[in-house]
Amino acid sequence: MVSRGRTRERQTRLSHLPLEFHREAPGTVHACWMVSALARDAVERDRSRQHLAAAGVETRPVFHPVHTLGPHPNRIEGKTVADDITARGLNLPSWPDIDDEAFELECRAEEEFYGHV
Repeated sequence: MVSRGRTRERQTRLSHLPLEFHREAPGTVHACWMVSALARDAVERDRSRQHLAAAGVETRPVFHPVHTLGPHPNRIEGKTVADDITARGLNLPSWPDIDDEAFELECRAEEEFYGHV
């Protein structure tokens, strides 16, 4: 689990980018287990992940909705909020001991991708 301070630092540092970070809902506390963000669309998300990978930053897709897996395929028709999040979402590095160098590498790579460096 990444620290709450590092999570806030990332959100502040990248707030000028068109990424939508997972926010705490009123009355809740984010566990900071995974640091998730939404790109504007699936193509942007995929290109961002490729750019980050080329820079040495590992990312992961967000989890697929249960209704698209195994015994539940196509049980829900039409596009759901979960489908939208799956298409646009990515998980950024969030290991507990992420150091300043790795953090800076990730942030710079995101800024380079979006052309803000």
